[in-house]
Amino acid sequence: MDAKGETIAVVGSGIDDAALYPRANLRLGQEILGSGGAIISENPAGTQPQTWDFVKRNRLIAALSRATVVVEAPIKSGALITAKYALELGREVYAVPGDALRENTKGSNGLIAAGAAALIDPQELIEAIFPAKKARRGSPKPTKPHNPEEALIVRALTAGAKHVDELVAETKLSPETAQAALVALELRGVIAALGNMRYALA
Repeated sequence: MDAKGETIAVVGSGIDDAALYPRANLRLGQEILGSGGAIISENPAGTQPQTWDFVKRNRLIAALSRATVVVEAPIKSGALITAKYALELGREVYAVPGDALRENTKGSNGLIAAGAAALIDPQELIEAIFPAKKARRGSPKPTKPHNPEEALIVRALTAGAKHVDELVAETKLSPETAQAALVALELRGVIAALGNMRYALA
């Protein structure tokens, strides 16, 4: 907003003043609207957010964005779910490198290790938003699993495409661990998202 750009905020609550969450951002929300931006939600007025509302919100963030940049994220993070949605939609995924010893950067650093582009120069983001200015990149070749969790996912998909819920049930991995493994495998081209949370080997 300071740069006179257009700001879109996606919230997991209702968009009315009484329900907007977090409450500390109420004034910020008013400034966004006053500057010609927008606040978007699938929830009706008065809705207080539940945990699953933020997961739903993340898919809207990915859908509205030409590129998703994960600045900082722990291993169990909604930001990784947003990155997964972005991949399913064919969007670019970037991660900002962080201190390897901090818990809050292990997830974002993990995306880079899995094949996401490390965003160091803002020019890379400009190239993602304006494809005509982007250098051609070769398609990544499928690689082997990097850890036991990824190996369980790959083994489960050898029989055919499966929904993420089926993969969680079959591998006995936690939903968060399964999601992180799916993001990493998809970034490296080992698996492909078929839509509606279904995956298959590439």
